Amino acid sequence: QFGPLHLVDSDASVDAAGTRWIDGRLCDAIAARRQPGLGEAAQDDFVLYVDRAERLMRRVRFTLNGLASTRGAVVEVDVGDYVDRHGIRWPTSFFERLIAPIPYLPVHRWRLTGLDVNRLYRTEALLDPTGFRAGAADPATPLWDRAG
Repeated sequence: QFGPLHLVDSDASVDAAGTRWIDGRLCDAIAARRQPGLGEAAQDDFVLYVDRAERLMRRVRFTLNGLASTRGAVVEVDVGDYVDRHGIRWPTSFFERLIAPIPYLPVHRWRLTGLDVNRLYRTEALLDPTGFRAGAADPATPLWDRAG
C-alpha cells in the first residue's frame, strides 16, 4: 500500500537517493516526503527501493509519525513473489522489520493469498459502511489453487 502507486498523483516531494543491493539485486533508492503523512502525521518519509533490472519495488522504508505510540518509528517491508493480475504486477510476500527504535527487530511476515479488483461497488456503497461491509464480506478470488 506504500509502494510506487502511493506516490502517483500525490504532492510528495521525490528525490533520487542512491543505490543499494537487496538480495543480490541492484536497486535505485527513491526518497519521498508526504505532507500530510499517514494518519494524523504532519509528514512521513518513505524510501522505495526499485530493482533496476526488473523495475519492481523490492523494499519500502517509512516513518510512522501519526500516532503517539508509533511516533519516531521507522519500518522496513521487503516485498516479493510477484504475480501478474489485471495488468499489474502484485507482490504476494511481505516481511516487516522495525528499523527504529529497535534496529532490525522482526515484526511480522504475511502473504497475499487472494485478490479482487473492481467488485463494481457504486459510490453509495462505499459511502455507506454497512453496504460496503456486506460486499466486502465475500472472500477474494484465490491467487493459487489449494494444491499450489
